[in-house]
Amino acid sequence: MNGLLNVYKPSGMTSHDVVQHIRRQLKIKQVGHLGTLDPLAEGVLVVAVGSATKLIPFLEDSSKSYVAEVIFGFSTTTYDLEGDITAQKDEFIFNKEDFDSALNDFLGDIDQIPPIYSAIKVNGRKLYDYARSNQTVEIPSRKVRINKLERVSDYYEDDYKKVKIEADVSKGTYIRSLCKDIGDRLGVPTCMGKLIRTRCGNHCIENAINLNETDLEKYIITPLAALSHLPSIDIENNEDLIKKVNNGMKLSPHVLDVEAELLVVKCGNSLKAIYKFNSEDIKGYQAVRVWN
Repeated sequence: MNGLLNVYKPSGMTSHDVVQHIRRQLKIKQVGHLGTLDPLAEGVLVVAVGSATKLIPFLEDSSKSYVAEVIFGFSTTTYDLEGDITAQKDEFIFNKEDFDSALNDFLGDIDQIPPIYSAIKVNGRKLYDYARSNQTVEIPSRKVRINKLERVSDYYEDDYKKVKIEADVSKGTYIRSLCKDIGDRLGVPTCMGKLIRTRCGNHCIENAINLNETDLEKYIITPLAALSHLPSIDIENNEDLIKKVNNGMKLSPHVLDVEAELLVVKCGNSLKAIYKFNSEDIKGYQAVRVWN
């Protein structure tokens, strides 16, 4: 059994909990996931099963989309509702025009500082280890890209004063940090409330399956379907290429008559390999993963 599952992770479960659940239900050990979701977050979690776990490096750079609540009036150590309050402001005026203008300031490539309560490593230690030990550490910023950032609700109040935003972002973007930074731009302490991932690469929330499904196998996405966003060639009727691919040999771009940084090689309905174009050393396609 090899392929991907587009799973709806409920709030309250870790991403590892979902992996363990699928391992037990499918009775298979080789299970992994793309893009960790925090326990309080919910939505699309793409899970790889069997030899499809080898696809993860070729899929994990995909952009992702979220709907998040920006909560006004206080900020926290974790940038969400799990942390301790670090600043508070009871009186402020919410202006839609100012808020929308602030969102526009974050579009494109930005430098973002991740939360101290995260699994990113600095000097060989995870940041949350420093936080739990009350140790200070300089957190380096990193480049991320915000493709879309829009307000999708009016300002409202239930348990907190809040507004909803929709974000389409690159790998490595922390929505918690984004919510906090928006508040900093407006001069109001903020943090993140509810977070829903609505898309991971080509996998959308509308097609996500519930973990209570009893027959997960029928929802398996084949490896070829998972890689459909990449250019491909079919070598089914070329014995010479089949032999070369099976042995992981380099392929000439003149023979393939295709130009691509990453190339999926299939044989009929079977995934055979993923090749990468090497313009410096061999000036051709080099195998980075072969399935025999």
